[in-house]
Amino acid sequence: VRNWDRVLLSVDPLTGRDYKGGDLETFIASLVGDIDLGFAKLTSYTGYTRGNADSISDADFFAAPAVAVTRPTPGTAEPLPGLSVTDVYSEARQFSQELRLGTLDSDDRLRWAVGALYWREDYDSINSSIFISGFVRNPPLAPAGWSAARELQQRGRIAGDLNFRNTRHQSGYGMLDFRFNDQWSAAAEWRYSKEDFDYLFG
Repeated sequence: VRNWDRVLLSVDPLTGRDYKGGDLETFIASLVGDIDLGFAKLTSYTGYTRGNADSISDADFFAAPAVAVTRPTPGTAEPLPGLSVTDVYSEARQFSQELRLGTLDSDDRLRWAVGALYWREDYDSINSSIFISGFVRNPPLAPAGWSAARELQQRGRIAGDLNFRNTRHQSGYGMLDFRFNDQWSAAAEWRYSKEDFDYLFG
């Protein structure tokens, strides 16, 4: 039976049940504060974000077995000629801090602001995804009773590859705005930024 126009999902060969799919947990916090210094206002913006994601899913969308079978029980497997499993865990953390001093909120003809921003982000992931192709192992090349799902059962979950990306950002800025009248104004800005990266992708 041809099933090229249908999405078919296998069960997880390691559990005999549906793949767990994806889980995402996030935590976001921010703090904003102002201090009126008389000649200008000092504003602080602080932010923190943390997120964890775990995904294990059938990535080939092909569950038609080589022979007619019923749903496998735990410890058994579908006799699939190939399989692809997405198995990725990732974790990200970000912290940011900005300080701004200025009069941009005032009605003065001359308004100004200076500020600085620092943020860092650390991202790590473990990719344990696996692809097993058995189309070249079909009889007589494959052992009797071989299937991609059974081979995954024998291998178990692989350790996976570690990937990371760490970013450090520093920047500063200055702004001037002068209003001549209700129709005309002039503005000037200065900006500086620097970023450092460390990364590893396997």
